[in-house]
Amino acid sequence: MDVEALSSLLSYNVKQTNNTISITNNNNDLIPDIVKAIGPTVVGIIGNTKSDKSTAEGLALGTGVIIKSGGEILTNAHVVKDMSRIVVVLTDGSGYDARIKYIDEASDLAVIKIDKILLTAAKLGKLQNIIIGKTAIAIGTPMSFQK
Repeated sequence: MDVEALSSLLSYNVKQTNNTISITNNNNDLIPDIVKAIGPTVVGIIGNTKSDKSTAEGLALGTGVIIKSGGEILTNAHVVKDMSRIVVVLTDGSGYDARIKYIDEASDLAVIKIDKILLTAAKLGKLQNIIIGKTAIAIGTPMSFQK
């Protein structure tokens, strides 16, 4: 496949120089726009890890996304399963105690709940719109942790 066909197929700018191919997004503002839109729904998760008698209690950090405006947050099961206390930090820096509502270690997913309403929930896509090989963006550490 030649470079021009690849560029057209991917909707990206594709340039070849000698043995190097450079691929860039035609819309450089796409990712910052997505981060700006989804950022308020991303939360930090801080917790004390449960310990047995042979290890000391520690601090663990993770990330989640608000899925319901009434305080439900989707995260990974491995983030919260061993936490003895879970605190969710919103993008404004405020913190709320959380509790595990559902946990499925086989799929590594958990839903935790905080007692806060009127939160901005992420708009999740539909399964039928997922296309294998399409660009995906993973957003981790919430902006409130980077200040």
